[in-house]
Amino acid sequence: MDRNGDGIMNLHLKRLLLLVAVIIMAVFIGGCSNEKVGVVDGSKISDTPKIQEMQKDLQAKLDEKAKELSTQLEQEKANLSPEDYQKRYVALRTEFNTLQESYQKDILNAVNEAISAVAKEKSISTVLYKDAVVHGGIDITDDVVKKLQ
Repeated sequence: MDRNGDGIMNLHLKRLLLLVAVIIMAVFIGGCSNEKVGVVDGSKISDTPKIQEMQKDLQAKLDEKAKELSTQLEQEKANLSPEDYQKRYVALRTEFNTLQESYQKDILNAVNEAISAVAKEKSISTVLYKDAVVHGGIDITDDVVKKLQ
């Protein structure tokens, strides 16, 4: 009797799990059908005059900072042991990298703001880079480029 009871219970459990899986799939598929997916071409965006100008400014600032830090390190070199020199070099390199990341975030934020604005205007809920999409999606690159001008 226990075996039959277990068999019936397993059958009910399997049916219940199947029903739950079907419901989850229906909700997922139904929820996804209303979403619009946009795509952008990152290389086209990078080629816009505003982004080119921001990158040029970034490079100029980084070159200036690199010279400044290099001069500072050379001036301190005579007073530092080889170990302290290495530590100082690592500290200044870390400072430079932090500054570089900060400037790059400024560029990325400008691009993301333009993408978000276009997506909102077009009621697009998700935007991906074109390189990551095999098929489909609404190409909003030209609209993003216009926003960046």
